[in-house]
Amino acid sequence: CPCGQTFPAVERIEGRQNDYLVSQSGALIPSTYAVTAFKAFPELLYIQIIQRDLEGVEVRLVKAPSYRDPEDTHRVREELHIRLGREMRLDIRFCTTDELERNPVGKIRSCYNRLPPELIERYGIPAV
Repeated sequence: CPCGQTFPAVERIEGRQNDYLVSQSGALIPSTYAVTAFKAFPELLYIQIIQRDLEGVEVRLVKAPSYRDPEDTHRVREELHIRLGREMRLDIRFCTTDELERNPVGKIRSCYNRLPPELIERYGIPAV
């Protein structure tokens, strides 16, 4: 450190990382907004949204024993359509926690934006 301190200096502090989703109209949707409603769903252990194109998202759900299909699946669809737009295709997939994507340190994030680089640049999606 230029101040003469001999202790190691912190190079970078990283906080919570969240991706943005993009609606078909091009609006950026913070991932926290997309998944906040599901905190009140005791029927879900985890929800993870992965976007690979502008037309739709893959929604991975880890169900609790209390999950009722098709009622709870309909509620999930309704909440997501409110947040992402009615035109957004929702590909629901039930899985285990082992099948959820994890970040490099092993944490499960709620959203991953996997749009091609040219779309990320076009819509000005912040890098995570």
